[in-house]
Amino acid sequence: MNKTISALVIALGAILAFQPLRGDTDAPRMDVIGVLVSDATCPLATHVLLNPCTRAPALYVVFQPNKSVDRFVGYIVSVRGTTEFTSCALPLLHATRIARTDLLFPCPPPMCNPGDPPPCP
Repeated sequence: MNKTISALVIALGAILAFQPLRGDTDAPRMDVIGVLVSDATCPLATHVLLNPCTRAPALYVVFQPNKSVDRFVGYIVSVRGTTEFTSCALPLLHATRIARTDLLFPCPPPMCNPGDPPPCP
């Protein structure tokens, strides 16, 4: 009986020793600015973050289940979280913080080739 309990305690200790501490992951943590849009293209995500200049999708975003982000949809936001690569077409950001931002940054001018219509010269 004592050997069984000792083996169980050792096994449980080994399992706990190899578990990462909360927040101690290899996933890169990042802050991203973009336009938040509801999107169900990726089954793991609830939203997509668009590049504010080109409106091209940049990242899929998933929030905690109890986090209501409806008031941020359609606005330029700053989102913080960890990313992972999944079977989805874009990286998935597990958001831990979101806020509207008034940060304005200049968008680069469009790439122009000779003979392109306006706004190209």
